[in-house]
Amino acid sequence: MGFRISVDTGGTFTDVVIADAHGIRAIGKALTTPERIFAGMRTAIEVAAQELGLSGKALLSKTDMLIYGTTRATNAVVTKSTAKTAFLTTLGFRDILVLKEGGKYDPHDYSYDYPPPYIPLHFRDRRARRRPGQRRAPA
Repeated sequence: MGFRISVDTGGTFTDVVIADAHGIRAIGKALTTPERIFAGMRTAIEVAAQELGLSGKALLSKTDMLIYGTTRATNAVVTKSTAKTAFLTTLGFRDILVLKEGGKYDPHDYSYDYPPPYIPLHFRDRRARRRPGQRRAPA
């Protein structure tokens, strides 16, 4: 079995973990490059590859799986730096972003109001969830 690379691109740093059948072998970290996300990812992979005595290209050639995760969309919503955004969810969850305990400095202090919602009510909508195997006719 070859290497598994896990990448997490955050607002400030991109983190990489390299693992194989024996466990974690190397960790790399680099600044996130918002203008070209792969540049920060490549740098973090190269940092981790150096710990293994490999080039980034050699590491990738011996990799079976790359897992990529990001908080960029969440960060954009939380910092209100998105374009006009709508939120479409299943029935019963329209207000899930309003019921955020993380949005308050002290979530158990009810003496002050929640901050304004991330997405205004008129941009939130819900739909019935389809069940497995349920088909909808094309519109």
